Amino acid sequence: MEKHAMKRLSNHFHVALLGGLLFVCSVSLSPWAVADALEFERQTLIERHLIELEGVRNFRDLGGFQSADGRRVLPGRLYRSAVLHPATAADFERFDIMGIRTIVDLRSTDERALEPTDWPYPAVLLAWDYDLQLGSGDFMVEIERKVTSGSMDGAAAEALMVNLYREMVDQQRPHFQRLFEEMLEGKGPLLFHCTAGKDRTGLAGALILTALGVDRDTIMLDYTLSETIASLPSQEPLAPVATADGDGRYAALAAMPPDAIAALMGTRRVYLESAFEEMRQRYGSVEAYIRNGLKVSDADLRQLRDLYLGH
Repeated sequence: MEKHAMKRLSNHFHVALLGGLLFVCSVSLSPWAVADALEFERQTLIERHLIELEGVRNFRDLGGFQSADGRRVLPGRLYRSAVLHPATAADFERFDIMGIRTIVDLRSTDERALEPTDWPYPAVLLAWDYDLQLGSGDFMVEIERKVTSGSMDGAAAEALMVNLYREMVDQQRPHFQRLFEEMLEGKGPLLFHCTAGKDRTGLAGALILTALGVDRDTIMLDYTLSETIASLPSQEPLAPVATADGDGRYAALAAMPPDAIAALMGTRRVYLESAFEEMRQRYGSVEAYIRNGLKVSDADLRQLRDLYLGH
């Protein structure tokens, strides 16, 4: 059970003072009470971190999360989002007011070509030419192959996502390393994003929060938040609508059963946990992956926390 849910559930304990003696008794908590507490926590995080924009989806401020040393991530320094291609003039005006001058685009070459970012202000834009791979093949091609063969269901889709997250540990490593290098420059507010703002962006956000000393339960809750946000009326869709005659990348989605689509578009704990497990197997721990895989030294970690944490 998440630590934050336990904090909320502390309200279910009753304290009575009788004859100078303190009596504490607990009530039995149903699974529904636990679920309600978690949902309340998610809604609180959405209100605190989600920034509603006209075109861009899943745009969030990482500010406010508490570090182990008692400081909190400073608001207005680190932002994450889905693709910026749908940004309206009003959205760009807000970005300008926010002072965003560094954009780290984690999307593949094909994704950027399909939905280019037309950033109107002076800024550092980082992107890389690569294909989103799954093993020895393209991720979307593998999805289409399973759909065509009739083997795509919820379990198959979840397995694909688990494998994708394991692959990202190595595939996205140079991109994550460059992201941390840019953060260490401390030039001002930084925005990192991918297409839906949930997988590559979600893993990057988890690594950033880990480096800043945020606890694992909070990191997991923040990661899984994308699935809740996607269900909000103001946030749909996070990707082009899936139709049989639509764009090739998304047309395959139209032929999938609902449980497969839910698995592909979700942010399930098992996805992030699979990436963390891959890091533990290859580097010893998530923290060791940051230090040795991403080349973030102890001195760099102290600098990052001085730059992005405050009271």
